[in-house]
Amino acid sequence: MRNQYIIAMLAAVAAFVGAGSLSAQTSTNLVYGNTEGSYTYYARGQEGAALDEFTVAFYPGSYSGSKDGGLTWNQSFVSSDAGSISFASGELSNNVTDPSTEFVAGFQGVTEYAGGVNGDNGFGYYDILFDLGGSYVVTEVVITYNDGATYRWATGTNDYPTSIYTASSMPTSDADLTLFGDPAKAAANSTGTITFSEAGGVTAQYLDIRAGVYSTYADLNPASSDNRGGKITEVAIYGYAAVPEPSTYALFFGFGAFLFVGIRAWKRK
Repeated sequence: MRNQYIIAMLAAVAAFVGAGSLSAQTSTNLVYGNTEGSYTYYARGQEGAALDEFTVAFYPGSYSGSKDGGLTWNQSFVSSDAGSISFASGELSNNVTDPSTEFVAGFQGVTEYAGGVNGDNGFGYYDILFDLGGSYVVTEVVITYNDGATYRWATGTNDYPTSIYTASSMPTSDADLTLFGDPAKAAANSTGTITFSEAGGVTAQYLDIRAGVYSTYADLNPASSDNRGGKITEVAIYGYAAVPEPSTYALFFGFGAFLFVGIRAWKRK
């Protein structure tokens, strides 16, 4: 009888530990509803001039009214008020993926442009750095996008695919970044998703989207009246907490106390 009692208690603890582990490792969207998180757009250059990484923040959106969180586009991208956007207020983190009702675009003047003279095809990058507000095991990143005649991503056989990077602390240069998954491209003249994943996940607090843009020089030039650089409607980052929550620790201690009391009661018998 005593052995059965101990076995029953051990089975209960094992079941709890197993359930806790499964719960902790169930990936959820770490962006939507995260009140601690924020993201920042960083320029990488202008008309071929490279910038130090993660130094010049900007707000996208111009001409056609594309925007993020109602913020105003700064045409020169050198602004004292450009900075982080909370997940709660940003358009990339509100779970709306319909590009006909909401999107972010208008990235001319911020791309690390590579190309020839005005009219040549050009391509480049800009960064969107996400701060998750804490350490998480990131398993998958999904970007919902739209590519079209006036909103171009790097697609097909051209250069500059979109890449995802992670970091445990705020990156100050590319040396602080670790590639997440494989670089990928959007599909031309299409609305869809680009997905990046890592088997087993990667522990990080910061995640950088280095978006690949492909258009003409005039469209990437800050003097252009067009609004180029592919539409983004949503970014979903999936993962789970890197460490157990305080409530999980409390339950573990509670089961430990239960087991301790049970063993003492058994010994008294």
